[in-house]
Amino acid sequence: MPFCIVNDDIIRTNADIKVRIKKTSIEQSLPLVLYTLEYLVGTRGDLCNDIQVVLHSEEQRNDREKEREAICDGYREILLKTADFEYDSLELPLLWNFQSSLTCPEVTELAKDMILEFLDYYDYTIYLVVPFYRNPFMEEEFFHDLSEHIDRKYTPPESLFEADSHLMGNGQRMIRDMLKDSPEAYIDGLVKLNTLDELMSRMEEPFVTQLFRYIDERNMTDVEVYKGAMIDRKLFSKIRKGNGYTPRKDTILALAISMKLNLDETQDLLKSAGYILTDSSKFDLIIGYFIENEDYNLFKINEALYKYGLNGLRCTRE
Repeated sequence: MPFCIVNDDIIRTNADIKVRIKKTSIEQSLPLVLYTLEYLVGTRGDLCNDIQVVLHSEEQRNDREKEREAICDGYREILLKTADFEYDSLELPLLWNFQSSLTCPEVTELAKDMILEFLDYYDYTIYLVVPFYRNPFMEEEFFHDLSEHIDRKYTPPESLFEADSHLMGNGQRMIRDMLKDSPEAYIDGLVKLNTLDELMSRMEEPFVTQLFRYIDERNMTDVEVYKGAMIDRKLFSKIRKGNGYTPRKDTILALAISMKLNLDETQDLLKSAGYILTDSSKFDLIIGYFIENEDYNLFKINEALYKYGLNGLRCTRE
């Protein structure tokens, strides 16, 4: 049941079904907003039947609760109609307009609640696309603190080896650092470690073992963990089976956030899979900032990543 909120200025999804706003009719005299939505299904973008959602009528504008109910009903209708199709992923628009008495963050929160409720019964990947995202979860003061944190700790990459540092595994990082300092020392180090006993002594707890130890220590169920991480049940099952499979770094970070691991525990879990958090990556610094402040809201974390032009912890299937 992966779900994430994406910024249309940064990312385009490859969803099987795309629900788009085809037309917005505004009657100032009521006022009334009539959304006409269209479905684009499959790789060819076949057009299916339109659906119309009426929001912000005069009655609704005089009663914010009625407007909230109308928005929830609109998303419920869209989700139930699209459930008739066989698909894996769905892209939805944000039903918000300046005619609304609700703010963009309020409508975003309503849409999120309706989608998560829907995903309790359907196993899909859903993207909520917000084209005019304006910090729906965090105040500018928060971003100011985050910016100061990044400026204080960020160490810019100095070589090609560090260009994709946040994606680099622990073993790759070790090789990079040894090559940079001294190629001779690197080769000498390999010779010294080239015995079975030495290599075995440096083995750490395997990733899968460590992951499920953390889950057990927190008395969490598998469902709680993968839902909290917004990852697919099939992917989590693949992780549990092991068989030499190692998930991507962003997937591991989403799992760590779901389990509310502290920074040391997160680093240990990453290292067991061959990754690490580093000060030479703004992506890593942002993740570390939230963990240090014990703020494990995945939507807020993604919003901060989008703010800096980075990809979020997305709900893609590996």
